[in-house]
Amino acid sequence: MTYTIEDLLEELEEINHYQVRAISFGSVKYVNSVVTSPADRKFISDLCQRTKTGGNFSTKQAEIAKKIIRKYASAFSQKRESNYAPQKTYIMLTELEVHAVCDRSLFRIEPYISSNVPRIVRYLGHRKLGFQSKYSPQVIEKIKSLGDPINPSKKSGFPYFNKKHKIWVVEVTENNLEKVMKVIKKFNFEFDEDTVQFLTDCTNSTTMQSTAEVKDNMIYITSQNNDLLARWVENILSIEELMNV
Repeated sequence: MTYTIEDLLEELEEINHYQVRAISFGSVKYVNSVVTSPADRKFISDLCQRTKTGGNFSTKQAEIAKKIIRKYASAFSQKRESNYAPQKTYIMLTELEVHAVCDRSLFRIEPYISSNVPRIVRYLGHRKLGFQSKYSPQVIEKIKSLGDPINPSKKSGFPYFNKKHKIWVVEVTENNLEKVMKVIKKFNFEFDEDTVQFLTDCTNSTTMQSTAEVKDNMIYITSQNNDLLARWVENILSIEELMNV
């Protein structure tokens, strides 16, 4: 019989549940599960929900699916008997046969081409960076962690996802500057000169003092390393702009 990648992925999901179901039908837990990685279990579950309703994979998902199937190839040769479905026919394959199925890359429905969304970070003004990336739980988790530890997101409102422009907006302060730069480097976000200049200014400002100078009947304020002063200046400027409209 010729098997598809979808067949093996769905069988792997069944294999993963087999032991616990056989022990206790009413309580499915991941105790001694074949698929040891929580991330792999989530990926298998999500894709199987799609395949069982006639959906298909993206080309990138297809490659990840094959990688996971290869990873647990030995599970397909294990003896499996079901107390709750005695008539079920299992896919019994050796490791070599599993790898051969993956090599053939045969699918029920051909995968669609994955969209190429580059990872980009841009300076938005007012100490804000915009992060754009294709959906990735790992990347999103790291971006969400970029809230100022002194002023957490529950109070400051950052980071947040802008649905209209489909970007994550992060406010950069001295307290999260180092983490922001690490995320950009770790996930290879593309940046432009304005972003580099902003991050450079932020780095240099950590050792500088805020200053104010009166010149030509104007007050020139440079806010360095002082969030309270920066917010006060922003609010005053906003009020003056409204008054001049």
